[in-house]
Amino acid sequence: MTRHAFLALSQFARGAIKHQPPWFGRINVPCDVLFISHLVDRSFLSRDEDFYFGKISSHLSEYGISAGFALNNHTGMSGSSLLQEFDTSEANKVIFGTSLSLQDELFLYRRAIGAYKEISKISNVGLNQYGSKILQYAKRSALSADTLSTLRLGLRISKLIKILRPKAIVVTYEGHAWERIVFASARKVNPTILCIGYMHSALFESQHSVRRLLSREFNPDLILTSGNIAKSELSKSKRLCGIQIAVLGSVRTMKTDCKAVAKTGDHRVCLVLPEGINSEVKLLFDFALGCARATPGMRYIFRLHPATQYDAFKSEYSSQRIPSNLSFSERSLSEDITQSSWVLYRGTTAVVEAILGGLTPVYLKLPNEISIDILHEISSYSNSVTSIQEFQNLLECGPIPDFKKIKITEYCKGIFTPFDGKILVNFLRRVL
Repeated sequence: MTRHAFLALSQFARGAIKHQPPWFGRINVPCDVLFISHLVDRSFLSRDEDFYFGKISSHLSEYGISAGFALNNHTGMSGSSLLQEFDTSEANKVIFGTSLSLQDELFLYRRAIGAYKEISKISNVGLNQYGSKILQYAKRSALSADTLSTLRLGLRISKLIKILRPKAIVVTYEGHAWERIVFASARKVNPTILCIGYMHSALFESQHSVRRLLSREFNPDLILTSGNIAKSELSKSKRLCGIQIAVLGSVRTMKTDCKAVAKTGDHRVCLVLPEGINSEVKLLFDFALGCARATPGMRYIFRLHPATQYDAFKSEYSSQRIPSNLSFSERSLSEDITQSSWVLYRGTTAVVEAILGGLTPVYLKLPNEISIDILHEISSYSNSVTSIQEFQNLLECGPIPDFKKIKITEYCKGIFTPFDGKILVNFLRRVL
């Protein structure tokens, strides 16, 4: 309780001292559809496209549909400092702040305390050891920073819906709790609002949260996917009965034309692609570091996710000697792909672009883990390693045979299909 109380007090202080608004940016009234997206790179503030939805707002405007964007800030910079980089010609585009007013923070913390007390009333009598652990985890989570952050987002969404009065809301959808809170918060203000979840990423084998239905207010009315493979997998789920599923496609297919990519990369160069999760970045970097020391004849290019703070991460390894054959990328992803022939990955979907660029994929698997490999359906054609020695052995065998590479490439073409804004337009016309 002490650590959680400290976090809560920190938020109270921010609300009391800074009087931070719920968001930064321009809003007009009203808009037809509100997109909840993410700012992972500050450069996108000055562009006329979104990191996940591309130029969808321009496409919608051609059909007389107005759009607004609310961005979760992953840059590590304050919303106020990012304001100067806004494209001022674009209205209804805001960045969420990190805290709310003192009054709102107190309201949210009282809700969290109430949830904690309700869970505490549940008896663990008759529960097995796993049930007891889950109950204890639920109690801790009720007062966690993540829970308060999710409740904070829900309150912002409610305020924003009241101002913009959209008839539809589109949320990036991966099965997180905050996505469900966004749907519920929007419906609390407008019970008839169309809630759309956009699965912009690939679907993991054990990603059950997106296949699960909760109470009606927490469920999407429609799930849009980035490709045919995710649609096919979700359509097989009986638990999604009644939820319409359609393919919207992905803007990622616009970045790489797989037919035009010529593989001229050095067979002694491996591209390392971590996710934007700190623990995953550290895990892959430590493994790549060990591989670089064990195979001095290989060169490793470590490419950080845009959401990872380069300076903060690099400072963690400032005291270690980094071998000369391991370097941080300073180029675009397509340039890194051109330089390489291998790609080491875990849960990132950036590996799709690398595979379409001709690289041989290698998944780092942890002992007894639940796989997060997006190639799980064709694992018999791809490579996985659990140790540096296994990776060395794989390098000695050379790239996989052409027939396996063709199978993997064809599969990846179905993960991200071309983005088709008309799919969304047709659904929105039903409620506008």
